[in-house]
Amino acid sequence: MQGQGTGGKRIADSAGASYGLMGRGPQLFSLSAVPARGVTPEMAAAALKSEVERIAREGISEAELRRVKTQWTAGETYKLDSVFNQAQELGSYWANGMDINTGDRLMGRLKAVTAAQVQSVAQRYFSDQQLTTAVLVPQGSSK
Repeated sequence: MQGQGTGGKRIADSAGASYGLMGRGPQLFSLSAVPARGVTPEMAAAALKSEVERIAREGISEAELRRVKTQWTAGETYKLDSVFNQAQELGSYWANGMDINTGDRLMGRLKAVTAAQVQSVAQRYFSDQQLTTAVLVPQGSSK
């Protein structure tokens, strides 16, 4: 969804993804978008869904995968600039029964992910049967 949408129209001012990597048991994978001016939440949700369907059907390029890995690595590295974040990460590992080398092992596993694995996961886990959609409306809004 990066760049322009169908017909060159901007779909979202921001979009993101998150996953509960450290929890025990099944975790939630979330996609989010803030619709651009003139775009409905339903249009933004449809664009996210369309992108996931494209990945399941066509896969991703090596360049896309490399970009995501670089961004993830940078984020993980920079968050450790803070002593608070270092302590929070170690505490999270401890609370989940993991050892202090978990971060290094996770980064190693990330670097080993292939484009074919990304496509396979999109095909297996991202279907309408697994989908929940929500629209957050600010308090006091007329909608």
